[in-house]
Amino acid sequence: MQAEITRGKLVKIISEFSIGLALAAEVILFSQFSQYFFTTENLLNISLQASITAIIAAGMTFVILTAGIDLSVGSLVAFAGILTTSVLRIDLPVYVSLTLGILAGLLF
Repeated sequence: MQAEITRGKLVKIISEFSIGLALAAEVILFSQFSQYFFTTENLLNISLQASITAIIAAGMTFVILTAGIDLSVGSLVAFAGILTTSVLRIDLPVYVSLTLGILAGLLF
């Protein structure tokens, strides 16, 4: 007996895998238009940019799990980042600026 795929099942499958399908379409499209897409340098650059978002998302996961859903988390991350880079600009050591940024995040 062959299982029939109805329109409703097809829509459900597409909606469940839409993000993966969109990612696959983007990879195929970008690789066709640029010969540099699959280079090591480009893939490292993409990974570096995505890692920043992943770190923030990991922190936000803990906020959501503790039922502390709050929009100020993004502003706090921005503030800590601006504080860290501002301290770096006045030629203090890296460990001082990172410590101040982390302490500001913990304090607020």
